[in-house]
Order: sequence, then structure tokens, then C-alpha cells
Amino acid sequence: MYAIAKIGGMQFKTEKGKNIEVPYMPHKKVGDKVELKDILFIKDGDSSFVGKPNVQKAKVVAEITSHKKGEKIIVFKKKRRKGYSVKNGHRQMLTEITILDIVSPKSSASKKSQVKKEEEIKEVEVQEESSIEEQNSNEEVEEQEGTDENAESSKDE
Repeated sequence: MYAIAKIGGMQFKTEKGKNIEVPYMPHKKVGDKVELKDILFIKDGDSSFVGKPNVQKAKVVAEITSHKKGEKIIVFKKKRRKGYSVKNGHRQMLTEITILDIVSPKSSASKKSQVKKEEEIKEVEVQEESSIEEQNSNEEVEEQEGTDENAESSKDE
């Protein structure tokens, strides 16, 4: 399963467990979890979801691993025969993220149905337990009535 997510104006292919260097996120700290909502495409086995422009109810959950600088880019300007040359360097700030989970519309719907099924199972178990308790209490009452009748019959004799 993979998704194409739009982060900082660029598109990245995200897969669970993969580390990605994205444009710097200055307001996030290392260890923070980030939800990426701009999902353009999701491929999940045989099914795929294409956004118009984004896929509805889809998100990518990621954790910020580190903030760092990228490779140095050298900018060299020169004008021939004029004695003009300038050499500058630049290092872009980057944020490294680790993809924790990809939630597709299909998986979110299946999770909801699983939760509903679990709730139904719990309700059935609670009903069964209550009916078993009622049966046990009825049996105890009958036993007590039986012992009371035996005690009364022995008193009569």
C-alpha cells in the first residue's frame, strides 16, 4: 500500500515505515505526530483511489524524526571578460519524517464496521451473561423453596 501526498507544494510517495525528507516544518518538534490530509492517490492492493483533487477520508500519519540541513548547493556566477565572478553556497532546511500509517477510505470504513461488530458481540455476551445469572438465581430460589418445604414437612411430623 502506498499513497502520493502533497507536502509543502511537492509530491511524495509514502509507504508505511519509510523515511522521507520533506520541506522544513518550523512549528513542529521532533517526536510530534503529523497528519497529512492532502492525499492525491492511494494504491491498496487491487483497489486504487484517485483524488479530485484530494482523496476524501484519507490521511497519512507520520512522526517527525529530525530537522536537518540538506546538501550544499553551490551557486557560481561569472561574466566573461569583465572580471566578475561570485561563488555562493546554500543549504536548505529539511524535516525528516517516518510514515507510521496510511488510512484509506476503504480501511476507515472497514475499521468502523469492525468496531460495530465488536460492540454487537459485547452486547450479545452481556445478554448471555445476564440470562445465565437469571437462570442461576431462579435455580437458587427454587432450591430455597424446596428446602423450606422440606423443613415445614419435617416440622409437621
